[in-house]
Amino acid sequence: MDITALELLFRDMYESLSELSLVLDNEYTALSEQNVENLQQAAIDKDRLSNNLDELEKNRYHILENTNFNLDRISMKLFVQQNFPGQDHALLKLWDMIAELAKTCEKQNSINGIIIENKRQQTNDAISILQTGQLEQTELYDAEGASVGPAYSSTVVRA
Repeated sequence: MDITALELLFRDMYESLSELSLVLDNEYTALSEQNVENLQQAAIDKDRLSNNLDELEKNRYHILENTNFNLDRISMKLFVQQNFPGQDHALLKLWDMIAELAKTCEKQNSINGIIIENKRQQTNDAISILQTGQLEQTELYDAEGASVGPAYSSTVVRA
């Protein structure tokens, strides 16, 4: 493995993560604005970028698989330091940027997932009201485990 190939891999990873970060921001905006078209495009873009990042990760794993290093992020830093002493500063900085951007993407994806789950629950509640005239009832329990009744219920006002 030469330093140029590893730097190219890291740059590709950073570029893909940067693009994913923008897509996740667009997805968040689409969720906030309830823009179905943009949400669909974000899903397509996320899928494409996820596949690309998976391939890049496989390449990174391939680099480490015949070494004594683990496949985690810390081991990647150690690999760079050991194999490219004196030339590793730029690579390590780039690797740190990749790790930070990956965390940012993971956090934004989690936030978007929470929003999607909340909207899904709201939709299910609306469907339940339309089908049965009331929300599904969720049983609650007190500290001793005894049932204390439904968490909420609502009936549709009939004219």
